[in-house]
Amino acid sequence: MIIADEVTRLESLIKELRELYMPRALNIEKIDLNSLLREVYSLVKDDCERKRIRAEIKTEKDPVIIEGDKFRLKQVFLNLVKNSMEAIKNGGNLSVQSKVNGDLVEITIADDGCGIPEDEQKKIFSPFFTTKKHGTGLGLSISRSIIQEHSGSYLSLKSRRSEGTVFKVTMPINSGRS
Repeated sequence: MIIADEVTRLESLIKELRELYMPRALNIEKIDLNSLLREVYSLVKDDCERKRIRAEIKTEKDPVIIEGDKFRLKQVFLNLVKNSMEAIKNGGNLSVQSKVNGDLVEITIADDGCGIPEDEQKKIFSPFFTTKKHGTGLGLSISRSIIQEHSGSYLSLKSRRSEGTVFKVTMPINSGRS
């Protein structure tokens, strides 16, 4: 059993290394961002309930159309949500929101978990930096790379020790041009 677990862990690590060092071309398409966020939320909702995490999603009422790689953006948002869930101990709150701000959409994933110490915030997006016992330190690095590959988009964070973390992804809204 231990050998099988380690093989699975190593396969996962190799997959993440391949993603980091040999990223594939984006498959750009028009995406309803709010629909994608609701899809991510539905994937984690049951886990949140089991862990006594009060999770909520707030999106714009109307579709928010962006251009991006749906599969890879889903990977990013799922990674950010899972990181938030891991930071919450003994119940807590998790929020996924989208808000239009001019010709941009801001996606925030916020938790009231343990927070990230200031000295670690500078390293948090660096490959192989992790605070997790079984982490590879590649998730946030890959997530930031994927967001940066989407023209005009960026990923940032604000965090305070013992108060929680807010990850913010900012992306341009599709203007309707082909």
